Amino acid sequence: MSLSAQTRPQADAVLRLLPLDDLRPHVVNLTRGEFSTDGIMQTSKADVDAIFDEHLPAFLARAKTTVPLVIWAHGGIVSEKAGLSIAGLQIPWWLDNGAYPLHFVWETGFVETFKQLLGCDPTAIGTVTAVHPSMPPGPPSPGRGGSARNCGQR
Repeated sequence: MSLSAQTRPQADAVLRLLPLDDLRPHVVNLTRGEFSTDGIMQTSKADVDAIFDEHLPAFLARAKTTVPLVIWAHGGIVSEKAGLSIAGLQIPWWLDNGAYPLHFVWETGFVETFKQLLGCDPTAIGTVTAVHPSMPPGPPSPGRGGSARNCGQR
């Protein structure tokens, strides 16, 4: 589910308490099935290599017993901020209980998914009124040069 108006401040608070650098050893952030290259947190191949070549082995070396690997992949219609907040809330608990958490944050918030389906420029701001390429573009939005043209035409 996406963040409601009541939970947005909580998500912001979680991300302030647990900096992104603390999440990085435990989070793979994805957009459309590929490493996320924009937004709140980016993930590269080097980040994933570091998880398995550095962070997880270091955790295993400090453990005195078998370590469970927890793989968390949230459900759909979850924004990047919500997915990172979930990870930020859960990672400390798993670590405190002897498990190594690995969260997959798939940017699937309603707006993110809608724009992906339409092939939008993720930086475009505007309302979508023309959805099919054969339809004329919609009126420009009052935002930063965004319009339905960004999503409706290819």
